[in-house]
Amino acid sequence: MKKLLIITAIVAMIAGCGAAPGPKATVEKAFNALKTGDGKALIECMSAEQVAELNTSVEEMKANPEESAEMMAFIGITVTAEEISNLDAAGFVTLLFQSEMFGAEFAEMEVTFGAERIEGEEAFVEVTVDGETEEVKLVKEDGRWVIAEGFDMM
Repeated sequence: MKKLLIITAIVAMIAGCGAAPGPKATVEKAFNALKTGDGKALIECMSAEQVAELNTSVEEMKANPEESAEMMAFIGITVTAEEISNLDAAGFVTLLFQSEMFGAEFAEMEVTFGAERIEGEEAFVEVTVDGETEEVKLVKEDGRWVIAEGFDMM
């Protein structure tokens, strides 16, 4: 019985490490999501505040789905008013970054990840995109690192 408890504790610790990636891993996951157009994965990397702002934008689109569909068509995204009515934040991000206009741009960008600095409940990761280096700010929410600043999608 004692052996079983020790094994269970070790498995729980290992599983816990994989469930909450560090700041740099979160930023890498977000950029990979951008490149592949995976809205759900990108949303998982964003702070609650950023997701709330995105949800507000989606709700504004849903308020006038016909006009929103026309605006999306203007940037090369074919979507019906009915599809807009059913969108959530992850679906919107997927549409946006799988589009020809944005998808090609993100697929071709050269990205390298530099130093990671943790300061309590905040962290900063250097990211170089096409030769320009900036810092992405992350915060800890519910025990996991999420992007708070320096990663504007638009």
